[in-house]
Amino acid sequence: MNNTYYNELRKLKTLDNEKVKDIYTRYQNGDANAINEIITGNLRFVVTIAKSYHKSITNKSIIELDDLISEGNIGLIQAATKFNLDFGVRFSTYAVFWIRKQIQYTINQHEDLIRLPANKLQANRKIKRMINQLYQDNQYQPTRTELEDLELFNTSEIDTYFQQQQKLISIDDQYNVEDVVENTDEFDYQFELKRKIKFALKYLTPKERLAIRMKFGIDQQPSTPTEIYEALQVSKQRVGQINQSALLKLRAILGTPVI
Repeated sequence: MNNTYYNELRKLKTLDNEKVKDIYTRYQNGDANAINEIITGNLRFVVTIAKSYHKSITNKSIIELDDLISEGNIGLIQAATKFNLDFGVRFSTYAVFWIRKQIQYTINQHEDLIRLPANKLQANRKIKRMINQLYQDNQYQPTRTELEDLELFNTSEIDTYFQQQQKLISIDDQYNVEDVVENTDEFDYQFELKRKIKFALKYLTPKERLAIRMKFGIDQQPSTPTEIYEALQVSKQRVGQINQSALLKLRAILGTPVI
């Protein structure tokens, strides 16, 4: 991006929460152009987030800052079109997930393509597919030991996969959203995520709602699978079906997996 773009961004004013509410009210009432005001008003936000990630990349030749900004802008557009005032959270809180998700994905893809040999890259993809399958079957994230017990991957392949995942976590840990969210209260992602889940619970059936509250410890201590199926008075297999249905609904409402 050229200097003209950055100079234009400096002229933009940050949108406060009341202004955002006003714009989204107009948008929900049929003003299709209002969404562009949200996107334009948060372009500086994307640049600051992209810079935070770019500083964390060891080899900056992997990807240019401008590329991260472009990807972050895609995430911003996704957030702007999915956001709803009924979520009960600030737009900046909601948008930061979509922006960093797009940036993280891009960094991961570039690092895979440049740094990993073809055989390791293929193994990484197979491990990821297996983890997703195990999660769908068992409704919890499989451990490293469980992957090793499958005897489908060697130690080196599993090491590489978890090293790549840790790299993403490391980048995310260095990203401090409090440095980039202007005029907001202290940001706590886990707290906001729980708030969004609690909001979305009203769209679930009574049994789905109870299962999710017990599973994730919302307003109570997390429950064991046995406690959940006893409370629901259904079979363990049916509990799995209820959980899967509830998680799919939550993902559709929130735009992201909740675990």
